[in-house]
Amino acid sequence: MTDPAPVAHLLREYLANPADPRTLRRVFGFSLRRAVSYLAILRRRRPLPVDEFAGEDPLHDLAARCLEDLFSPPRLGEPLEIIRALAPHRDSTDDELVDLYTTVLRRHIKQGLDHVGQERDHESHNLKRALRRALNSSTGEFALIPVNGTEEWRWAKARSANRTEKMAVEAQTLRRWVCEAWNDHRLVPDLCRFIFARLDETDHYRNSLSFFALLAALKQEEAVSLDEMTASSDSPATVLELGYLREAVSSAHQATIDADFDRLATNSGLTPSEHAGVHRALTILAEDWAEHGSCDSRRVYLEEVLGPIEDQVYLQKFHYLWNTLVANMETRIRVALVDEGKRES
Repeated sequence: MTDPAPVAHLLREYLANPADPRTLRRVFGFSLRRAVSYLAILRRRRPLPVDEFAGEDPLHDLAARCLEDLFSPPRLGEPLEIIRALAPHRDSTDDELVDLYTTVLRRHIKQGLDHVGQERDHESHNLKRALRRALNSSTGEFALIPVNGTEEWRWAKARSANRTEKMAVEAQTLRRWVCEAWNDHRLVPDLCRFIFARLDETDHYRNSLSFFALLAALKQEEAVSLDEMTASSDSPATVLELGYLREAVSSAHQATIDADFDRLATNSGLTPSEHAGVHRALTILAEDWAEHGSCDSRRVYLEEVLGPIEDQVYLQKFHYLWNTLVANMETRIRVALVDEGKRES
């Protein structure tokens, strides 16, 4: 692991005089390198909007764009987010200070990615949310299944015999199915039912799909009505529009911490830093859920806070703890949303 002392020293120097342009340039340069490394990790797990940047190093350009708001020149000398977050902890240990800085940086990068995505294609952003709602709110119709151990998750029809050993359907074939489905269907849940039914009927292919493969195929049909896609009136997804999501997530997050966290973490062999990191990661995941009605793959949140985790270490220390915490929180969220929907009706 990299020695945190030089980074901690730089951060304390910056906190002592945030208006010094020389120190700010050094912090920005280091943050940019960290951002590129973090985006490289995310890129292995999901598509990133690098195609928006035509330079020689689009990942570097994307990282710089994500950090624009954090290091905007007009804000020099003002209480930047990094200063507000780190100043009360400048006397903490080097590890704690660097961990906190990394958390702030990565959260801001994720916000930057959201902004780039919304700037690039507002309708695409809405389609992504509509697809998440269709899959997550299907009352058990669709389910996540593990592929290649814990590294990858794919969606499939619930209660289907999973043909994980088969080849994935080609993108061209999947797009053709979407076009066929569009002849008779307009709602995203109906499109999903059609696609997964075709997969089940076709023995040649694996009958599961990654979220982003399905999203890419749906994007090809530009005539999809976003108003119709989000017009479901019988699922818990409609409750999101009524403003109950944030309250439900906050309550579920706190209930999970109170009821499950210490109990599950006790036997996991976590160091104090890892214990705090898992707590922070669950909080970040909850904030994403409250903001978007969904969240990224679970392991990503741990690695945002703790850095890259070797597979063996993840399986031994974190897999059961983390997946149980997230599953319990998700269950509480959905129960709260369904209950709120029943009260409204």
